Amino acid sequence: QLFLFKTLAYFGFLAVLIMCRKADIILTVNEPVKEGLIKNGIPKDKIVLTANGVILDEIFKTKVSGEKLFDGVFLGRLDFSKGILSLIDMWKDLCNTMGNNLKLAVIGKGTDSIEAHLIKRIRDKGLQENVHLLGYLSGTEKYKVLKSSRFFVFPSIDESWGIALMEALACGLPVIAYDLDTYKNIYPDELIERVPVGDASKFLSSIKKVTSSENTAENSRKRIDFAKEFNWTDVIEKEYSSIIGRI
Repeated sequence: QLFLFKTLAYFGFLAVLIMCRKADIILTVNEPVKEGLIKNGIPKDKIVLTANGVILDEIFKTKVSGEKLFDGVFLGRLDFSKGILSLIDMWKDLCNTMGNNLKLAVIGKGTDSIEAHLIKRIRDKGLQENVHLLGYLSGTEKYKVLKSSRFFVFPSIDESWGIALMEALACGLPVIAYDLDTYKNIYPDELIERVPVGDASKFLSSIKKVTSSENTAENSRKRIDFAKEFNWTDVIEKEYSSIIGRI
């Protein structure tokens, strides 16, 4: 299975390179992909570095009571690469050391196999009252959960940009994530609690740190102000201007 996956990935990469060589303009949302294309012979002047964005109007109009229903919240596809199973292990350790009343909201869907693994892990750890699987949520329902949580946890090891992180910042939440290369030119260090990639022990320590800290109104405002730079409407306008300038 691993050999098949690597073979498919290799041919997929070749297909992308062929398309890039034939394209007049190439859009990419992160610096590592841009550098990888250049190293593989794609002319630098064909590549436009753009961004993703979030729907700020929908986020800002979502209102919740002041009560926090969850301590942590995870948002994303339920997959091994997103670190969801390791997060359950961390949450068990967190409950053991900081109190069994800590609650984690999990927003997202995965394959039947992954979800079965996840449910079993939660049961094996005795976390049925601590971990709440909310399934796929969109729009206002998603943002209500984010705004009803104290912090955002995202132990993913494979991201191209990190829209979920930006949505969490737009909701004013402290963010804990692995220090992926794709984040470095997007998210300022002071806005994200960065953890060495794959170091679950340090990730847990960061969760404990954030759990014990107060999310001040000033810090929340800094996160929201940063996210305002990535409103989808503004991102699209900048992208359009970049493309027009190259034609």
